[in-house]
Amino acid sequence: MGKIMRKYCFLFIFLILLFLACKQDGNKDIVQQGHPKEFVKTVDGVDFKMIKIEKVKKTTIGKGSGKERVVSLSEFYIAETEVTQALYKAVTGQSPSIFNGVSSGTEIAEGEVQERRPVENINWYEAALFCNTLTEKLLGASECVYKFTNVEKDNDMILKADITWDFSKKGFRLPTEAEFEYAARGGDASLVFAGGSYHVGDPQDKAHEALGELAWYNKNAGSKTHEVRKKLPNAYGIYDMSGNVMEWCNDYYVKPIPENIEKDPMGTDENTGSHTCKGGGFGAGGYAMCTVTGRVSTASDARYDDLGLRVVCRL
Repeated sequence: MGKIMRKYCFLFIFLILLFLACKQDGNKDIVQQGHPKEFVKTVDGVDFKMIKIEKVKKTTIGKGSGKERVVSLSEFYIAETEVTQALYKAVTGQSPSIFNGVSSGTEIAEGEVQERRPVENINWYEAALFCNTLTEKLLGASECVYKFTNVEKDNDMILKADITWDFSKKGFRLPTEAEFEYAARGGDASLVFAGGSYHVGDPQDKAHEALGELAWYNKNAGSKTHEVRKKLPNAYGIYDMSGNVMEWCNDYYVKPIPENIEKDPMGTDENTGSHTCKGGGFGAGGYAMCTVTGRVSTASDARYDDLGLRVVCRL
């Protein structure tokens, strides 16, 4: 009897251990599913893709700018494209873009789709509000990154607001300067543009040829925006991080960039009245602004026809 009992005890213990092992594997699958390499979300029939950027320790950014710095970044997701007019309208119900395809001088290029042009003519406050509204629709208001107070509006346009942010939230937001540059380089710290094979130190007479494959800028855009994903992506599969429209970043603009913060730098805490824009656009500064280190100060309430946004988030 004792041998039989021991046999069943061993069998019982084996089954328990097998169950726990399967449960652990299942949990691993859940974790993997929770942090995929990319994911697609849909708002009122409009899809957008988010691409994972793995966490990195002590990577150099700023190469070629004369002001290199070392940063470490947490894992984050970044949109494959700039926010399109279709997505902006699906989220907000508004169509603020100057390049609407109707007014004289805003016509879409042949073979392109109007709704797939990047949204523009929005200020930083409206870009942050878009992020919150997108978050509310997909994740719930509790995950909104931005908190708005003292909002001044003229009809649907925000003129001014006091905004704070909480990066512990999982909602959508604007990228930091460091996140933007790191994602734009696509894993190669010496690249000059967002993709291609033109590196720091290469002959400058080859720069425009290299940029033309990757970007709509002042030499090839015809003074207008173009449908996203028409140029080559970078190594991460991200489009238009050089050219088409400039993109709002989360950081207040300050010069020089603070160098004493390595982990997930977010710039200065001081409200300077302007935010950093990166990536260059069809009419913004040409070659220099389309480099991954290019940056420009833009008043927080400013709207331009070559300035839009791209979203990021953390899971």
